[in-house]
Amino acid sequence: MKRYRVLIVCLAMIVAGCSGGNANSKDRIGGLNRKKVKVEEPTLDDSFEQAMDSYRKFLEEGKDEQGQATAEAMRRLADLQLEAGSGSYDFVKQAQQKKAAQQAAAKAAGKQPVVAQRAAGNAPASEMDPAKFDIMQQSTGVDLGAGSGESQQSFEKRSTQISELTPASAGVVLPPGADQQEAVVNPSTDEAIKLYKKLLEKYPLYERNDQVMYQLARAYEEGGRQEEAKSVLDDLVKQYPQSMHYDEAQFRRGEIFFVRKQYIDSEEAYTHVVKKGVSSEFYDQALFKRGWSLFKQGEYEKGLQDFLVLLDIKTAAGYHIRTEANKTEYQRVEDTLRVVSLSFSYLGDSGYLKSFFDRNGHRNYEYLIYSNLAEHYLEKRRYQDAATTYKAFVASYPLHEKASDYDMRTIEIFRKGQFPQLVIDSKRDFAEKYALNSQYWTYHDINGFPDIVNFIKTNLQDLAKHYHAQSQRERKPEPQQAAYREAARWYRALLSSFPDDVTAPEYNFLLAELLYENKAYQEAAVEYERTAYAYPVHPKSAESGYAAVLAYREYREQSPEHMKAGIYKEMIRSSLQFADTYSEHPKAAAVLVSAAESLYELKEYERATAAAQNLIQRHKKAEPELVTAAWVVVAHSAFELKRYADAEQSYKQVLTLLPPRDERAQAASDKLAASIYKQAEEHQQRGEMDAAVEDYLRIAQAAPQSVIRETAEYDAATTLIKLEKWDQSAAVLQAFRAQHPRSELQFDVTQKLAFVYQQGAKFAEAAQEFERIALQSSDEEMSREALIEAAKLYATTGDYPSAIKVQKEYIRRFPQPVEPALEARHQLVMLYQKSGQSPARTALLKEIVDIDAHAGKQRTDRTRYLAAFAAFDLIDPSLQDFNDARLGEPFQKTLKVKKEKMAHLLKMYGDLADYEVGEMTAAATYRIAGIYYEFSRDLMASERPRNLSPEELEQYELILEEQAYPFEEKAIEVHEKNIELLSAGVFNEWIDKSIRQLGELVPARYGKQEQGEQFVSSIN
Repeated sequence: MKRYRVLIVCLAMIVAGCSGGNANSKDRIGGLNRKKVKVEEPTLDDSFEQAMDSYRKFLEEGKDEQGQATAEAMRRLADLQLEAGSGSYDFVKQAQQKKAAQQAAAKAAGKQPVVAQRAAGNAPASEMDPAKFDIMQQSTGVDLGAGSGESQQSFEKRSTQISELTPASAGVVLPPGADQQEAVVNPSTDEAIKLYKKLLEKYPLYERNDQVMYQLARAYEEGGRQEEAKSVLDDLVKQYPQSMHYDEAQFRRGEIFFVRKQYIDSEEAYTHVVKKGVSSEFYDQALFKRGWSLFKQGEYEKGLQDFLVLLDIKTAAGYHIRTEANKTEYQRVEDTLRVVSLSFSYLGDSGYLKSFFDRNGHRNYEYLIYSNLAEHYLEKRRYQDAATTYKAFVASYPLHEKASDYDMRTIEIFRKGQFPQLVIDSKRDFAEKYALNSQYWTYHDINGFPDIVNFIKTNLQDLAKHYHAQSQRERKPEPQQAAYREAARWYRALLSSFPDDVTAPEYNFLLAELLYENKAYQEAAVEYERTAYAYPVHPKSAESGYAAVLAYREYREQSPEHMKAGIYKEMIRSSLQFADTYSEHPKAAAVLVSAAESLYELKEYERATAAAQNLIQRHKKAEPELVTAAWVVVAHSAFELKRYADAEQSYKQVLTLLPPRDERAQAASDKLAASIYKQAEEHQQRGEMDAAVEDYLRIAQAAPQSVIRETAEYDAATTLIKLEKWDQSAAVLQAFRAQHPRSELQFDVTQKLAFVYQQGAKFAEAAQEFERIALQSSDEEMSREALIEAAKLYATTGDYPSAIKVQKEYIRRFPQPVEPALEARHQLVMLYQKSGQSPARTALLKEIVDIDAHAGKQRTDRTRYLAAFAAFDLIDPSLQDFNDARLGEPFQKTLKVKKEKMAHLLKMYGDLADYEVGEMTAAATYRIAGIYYEFSRDLMASERPRNLSPEELEQYELILEEQAYPFEEKAIEVHEKNIELLSAGVFNEWIDKSIRQLGELVPARYGKQEQGEQFVSSIN
C-alpha cells in the first residue's frame, strides 16, 4: 500500500543519515524509539541503494547476530527491499509535493488541518456550528443529495469502495480493487517477506515486532496474497493491542471483511478503530464504514448512530464543502446524507424519523436529513411519502427558516402527483401558517421572502373566491355552512394580511354580506362598521353604517339574556357613531333614545346623561314617552354618579311626568328616598352629623311609603348615639320600636337602648333592656353576659331583690360549665351578704364547696379559689365560738373545751391548704397564728383560783406564763411562715397582716418601719 512506501523511504533516509559515526549499536538503533527525530523531506539519490548495501554488509559480518542491532538492521533492510520491489520513488516525490502544497494552503488560510487540530486537543465539537455550515445550506437548498441520477446499487458500490488509509490532508487513496488483486511474483517483495518472517522467528522478543508484522502484512498485500495479509493482521491486533499500528491494522481488517461481505466481522474491526476516538487518523473512515456494515446487516438504526456522529464531526469542522479544495469532504457528507436517507426509508415513515431524533438528540442540520429523505421518495415517485416527510419536518419545526420552502415544495409535489384536493388542502394549510400576521414572521424578516408574500396574497384570494362560490352553489345545509365558514375565514385572512390594498373595502363589504346572509349578525356588524368607517368614503359607506346597527339588533334578538348587556354596548357605540355621522337620517332620534338607555345599562352614565339631555334639548317635538324615558335616564345616571341632589330633583321631575297610578311611580319614589339617604351619608362622611340626622328623618315626609324609611330612622338613632345625645337617641329608638314592630332591627334596637340607658346613667332602665336581651337572644354567650350585666346594674341602684332574682335566673339557666356557674354563686353570696340574708348565704357557701369538690375535670384554679373562699368564710362561726370560749372555774373543764375548739379550728384551717390557693393559704396561716396567740392571751387572762396566798398566786402566775409562752412562740413561728412566702414572690393582705402582727409581737426584730418597707419592696 502506498502509505507504507512513504513511511519506509523516509525511514531509510533516517537510517542512512545515522549509519556513520562511532556510536554503539544501542545508540544507533534502539535509541531511535526513545528520541523525537524531526523528519526532513529527503533528497532521493543513491543513498537508498547505499543504505541497503550497508545493512547487507552488516548482516553478512554477523558481528551482533543475537543482538537488537542485527534485528533492527534486518527489519530496515526488509523495509528497503519492500520499497525497492514496489518502486515508490516517483510516488514519494508526488506525495511530498502534494502534502507541502496542502500545508501551505492551510497556513495561508489561518487554520490547521483537522488531524493537527485533534493532535493539539482542539478537535471540533460534535454539534455543527450553524454559521460554518451556511455554505452547505445555501449551495444545496432543498435538493441536496437528490436527483443525481445515480442508482442505489451504483451509489453503494462507489461509496463503500476501499477507503483511504491516510489522513484527509495527505490525499493518498488506495486504488479500487486493491484487495482483490491476484498474487504476483516480485523478487524484492518476496525477499522482504522472507526477511520479515525470519526476523519474527529468530527474534520473537524484538521490541518492534508489531512494526515488522505491519510491514509483513503490507508485503503480502503488495504481492496480492490477501489471506496471508489478513492472517498477519489478525495476529498483530491480538499480540500488540497497544501498537501504534493497531487502529490502522483493524481498519485494514475491516476493509477486507467488508469486501468479502462478512459484515459482522467488519463491524467488529471498525469498532476497535472507533473506540480510539478522534485520536485515530482512521476514526472518520471507520465510522462511515461501520455504519455501512450495520446497514448491510439490516441494523439501520445502529448504523444511523455512526452516520450522524460523522455528520456531527464534519459539520462542526465547518468545511466549505462546495469549494474545489474540499471535494472529497463534500462527497463524504453527501454520501452520508444519502445513506442516512436510505436507512430511514427502510426503518419506517417520517414519524419514525422524528422519534429517532427525539430519542437520540436533535441536530441543526436535521432539515437536510428530511429534505434528502423526501427527495429520495420523490425520485421513487412516492409522492405521498415525500410530502409527508416535508410535512413532518414542518410539524416539528414550524418556525424554521426552511418551513415555508418545504410547505411550498409539498404543494408542488402534490401538483406533480396530480392530487387536486391535496393541493387545495395544502394551500389552505400554507395560507394559515404563513399569513403575514402569523407567528412565523416574528422570527423571520418578511422583506427577505417576497416570493412567499406574493404567493400568500394570491393564495388567499383564490381560497376566498373558491369557497364563496362554493357556498353560493351548495343547497344542503352542512356543506353550505362549511363552505361559508371557509370563505369567511379566507376573506378575513386576506384583509388582515393586506389591509391597505385598494380592493380592501370591496372584500370587506363582501365579507359582511356573507356573514349577514348566514345570520352571523355579530360578525356582520363588525365588518359593516369597518366597511363604513375604516376606509375613505365609498358608495357603500352609509349603507354599511346603518346595516351595522341593524345587524347588532338582530344579534340581540337571537342571543340569550345573559349576553344582552355586551351586545348593548356594541349596539350603542355603533348607534352613536351612526347618529353622529348621519345626523339627518329619519331614524336618528329613535336611535339616540335607544342609545341613551343602552349606555345606562352599560354603566356609562356620563355618556348616557349626555345622550338623554341631547334628546330633551334638541328634540322638543319628541313623543312624551321618549321625554319621560330620557328624564329617567338622567335621574338614574345622576344617582349612579353620586350626584344625589341632582338625582333628587330629577326623580321629582319624573314623578310629575308619570301618571299617579303608574307602576313606575313606586320605584321612582324609592329612588327619591334613596337619593336623600345618600345625601345623609355624605353629610355623615364629612362629619356633619346633625345634617345627616336631619336628612335621615326627612325621608318620612318626602317618601313615607319608601322601604328605606325604616333603615333611615335606625341610622338616625345610631348617629345620635355617636354624638352621645343619649336622650334624643333613646327617644328615636323608642319611636322606632313602636312604629316598626315587625322590623328585623328590633333586637338591635334593644341592644342600643341598653347601651344608651347605661351611658345616660339610667341604670334601672338599662338593666331592664339587658334582661330583655337575655330573653330574646339566641346566642347563649350573649344571654349570659346580659344577665350578669343586668344583675350588676340592679346592684348599682341598690335594688338587691332584682339583682338576686337575675343572678338566680342565671344559675338556673346556665348550670354548666362549672366555673361560670360558681362565679355566679359567688356574686350571689355577696348580694346575700349585702342584703343581710345570712342563712341563704351560708347555704350557698356550702353549695359552692360541694360543687367544686365534685367538679372532676371541670375543676379549675378559679373554682378552687371560689371554693377555698367559701370554705374560709364557713369557718368564721367556729372561730367566733373559739374566741367566745373563756377559761374559768372549773379551770380544767373549761381548758379542755377551749383546746378541743382550738384543735377543731386548726384542722379546718389546715384543710384549706388542700385547695392550693396561695391567698387562702396565707389567710389560714394568719388565722392559725392568731388562734395560738389568742389561746396564749386567754391563758394569761384566765380566772385565778380563789383562796390562794400571795406566794401561791405568784407561783400560779409563773406557771401560767410558762404554759402561755410556747403558744405565743408558736404564733410567731406561724406568722413567720407567711413571711417566707415573700421569697417566692407572693404578697397579699394576709402576709401584710402577719408582718404587722410580728411587729407587735417581736418589735426588736420586726417592729422597724423600714423593715416592712423592705418586705414590700422585695415583692414589688
